Amino acid sequence: MKDKLSETVYFRPYPENIKEDDKYLFDNLLERKIAVTINNRILKNAYINYEGHIWTGLKIVKDVSFHLRKNTLKNYYTELKHIFKYLLRKKIIKIDTACWIIDDWSYNYGHFLIDFMQRYIQVRKKCTEDFCVILPGNYKNYNYLTEIFKVLQINFFYIEENLLIKVKKLFIPDFYWPPGIINNNIINDVRKVFFDLINSANIIPEQKRIFITRNISGKRKIINENELTPILEKYHFTISYMADMPIADQIELCFNAEIIVGLHGGGLANIMFMKKGKVLELRMSGAIDQWSYFELASALEHKYYYLLCKPATLNLNPYEGDVVVNIQEFENLISSVLKN
Repeated sequence: MKDKLSETVYFRPYPENIKEDDKYLFDNLLERKIAVTINNRILKNAYINYEGHIWTGLKIVKDVSFHLRKNTLKNYYTELKHIFKYLLRKKIIKIDTACWIIDDWSYNYGHFLIDFMQRYIQVRKKCTEDFCVILPGNYKNYNYLTEIFKVLQINFFYIEENLLIKVKKLFIPDFYWPPGIINNNIINDVRKVFFDLINSANIIPEQKRIFITRNISGKRKIINENELTPILEKYHFTISYMADMPIADQIELCFNAEIIVGLHGGGLANIMFMKKGKVLELRMSGAIDQWSYFELASALEHKYYYLLCKPATLNLNPYEGDVVVNIQEFENLISSVLKN
């Protein structure tokens, strides 16, 4: 069953507070083209193991299996031995209909809300049958996954290490865009799924200003965050460490937010739950690939602001290195954003 998507072009404005010297960080994002051929494969009698490898007969489906080696004759025989090992030694659980929509990044909270949920919405539109989402067993270590599945009433199944899953009909949508790529229409469909939950929960409207802290994270922190606290208190911000909050509480907290402020990281994916508002992202200076939340904010029609922060150490990796926030610049920007 094949279907083609025509090329879709989305235009994104510069941040509200763009500086001329910083335009290079956003220039290649202002016009986003998404042209994907969807080949909705249905694999018959497919096997999936704990490690995220999928095969039918004696052939591994390489484009959606995890961490596979290059195609060589030696590796082919290695994979065959791998298959036979599982077929002979593992307990087999049979499932009628399922889908496989994860990639190597899906365990990450931000990528889960953006990438996984976009794929799930597409699957739900295309597949009229009841199906479950299959995930490797180690995904159970990420509590928010199970919470979101339960909140959204998504049927799911974790493959434990001693199990092998045989799926009579495995649905694999072939629209695995690069991580963080946003399709405006689909991401708004994702948000509607959460908004429907919120609207049915009778949440009391209460405007909030939220600062997402990472001060107890293992990496990518603001090392002088204690100096920001008086400013945040002055402007009546709620300081929240999202990783400690149940997903339902995160949704409720962000739904009526006037503004969400945070360092680049998964917590900023919670702007998904916010009605039209303002987003201020703190980013490491010179990091040209911290674009996913700019795209998400634009797609959801939030007003996006940014503040570039100096690296705190010699670690210039924007996904690991800590930053220092210029206190005066931070307060000036907060004051300006809240006035506009």
